[in-house]
Amino acid sequence: RPTAVNLSDAATKLKNVVLVAADRSEKAEYVFQ
Repeated sequence: RPTAVNLSDAATKLKNVVLVAADRSEKAEYVFQ
């Protein structure tokens, strides 16, 4: 059963993944312009 700490850690990791993906897509758009 997931604990609050595990859920918080998972949320933090997911947020980091989303931020990295968004950062990469922004750079890709900049390159293609």
